[in-house]
Amino acid sequence: MALRAQAARSPVPVALEADQVGRYPQDAESTVYFCTLEALQNVAKHAKASAVTVRLSGSGEVLEFSVSDDGAGFPAAATRRGSGLQSMSDRLAAHGGTLTVTSRPGQGTTITGRLPVSSGSGDRADHVEPGGAAGGPDSGQDTGDRAQDQEQHQLQRRRGEHGQRSAVG
Repeated sequence: MALRAQAARSPVPVALEADQVGRYPQDAESTVYFCTLEALQNVAKHAKASAVTVRLSGSGEVLEFSVSDDGAGFPAAATRRGSGLQSMSDRLAAHGGTLTVTSRPGQGTTITGRLPVSSGSGDRADHVEPGGAAGGPDSGQDTGDRAQDQEQHQLQRRRGEHGQRSAVG
């Protein structure tokens, strides 16, 4: 799982809790993946944390993630959102989702993202269980791999639009 691989690279130990989260539309999965990566980067840069927990859950109608650390925290109500938090908020809002930041000095921080997914996504033919159980065309790929593939495709397309050649074959 790509998210697990990214968590393993974090300078702060990460516990990943994602049991029984099935597959969701590619845009939902990539949104959650990139928001989670941004949150992990924020923990590494700012939190002075000794541990972080990433939780993923899905109800079929909503895909949710949270990133909680045991770091220094900050007065959330009095703090302006930095570019990382704003980026996560914008990414989620573009798909009808929300971002909540809960923090207090000395109490750590929890960032929670909620993303509505198309009605009935839990019953779709391409909805699969972790490990690639029978399903749609991408049932063998995990969330992060699909998100990385999508991001690479978008970069290649942008380079093509600007007359640049890609080094990726």
